[in-house]
Amino acid sequence: MPHRRRKKLMKYTVRQRIFTIEAKYDITDTDGNPVYYVESEIISLGRVLHIYDMQGSEAALIEQRLFTFGRKYDVSCRGTHCVTISKTPFTFFGSHYTIEGTDWEVEGAPMSHEFSVIDGAGRIVASISKKWFTWGDCYLIDVPTEDSLMGLAVVLAIDAVIDSSDN
Repeated sequence: MPHRRRKKLMKYTVRQRIFTIEAKYDITDTDGNPVYYVESEIISLGRVLHIYDMQGSEAALIEQRLFTFGRKYDVSCRGTHCVTISKTPFTFFGSHYTIEGTDWEVEGAPMSHEFSVIDGAGRIVASISKKWFTWGDCYLIDVPTEDSLMGLAVVLAIDAVIDSSDN
């Protein structure tokens, strides 16, 4: 197994807003400053999540691909398609996720929201852990500064796959 060398990380807290019709999340940095916010579309075919910066510009888009075998989500950052996340429908041990368009893979236990995204060289691209005993869902996400938006969008897409699998 390759050595897991850590880069300088951005640490985000993703907190679900409660008492809303559609899914909404606030994303803050380590100092509690708002960085992004996420809103889902209420009326759409499949799940769609928009990640906005604090100026209200769309930073990333996560869209469920319909009429596919298994669950697939396309991720676009700043208007450019980056990756497609898919969950392998039938696995004997745990869950397996594919991140098409990169050499990234998922390690850990995604269903319990404790996992990392690793690149082909063995470097951590993003890691997520769930904070328990909070109002609404709350996650801690670490991503290297150079992969910050894409790593964050990939983790939110994996969470959307998990959420759609639970429903």
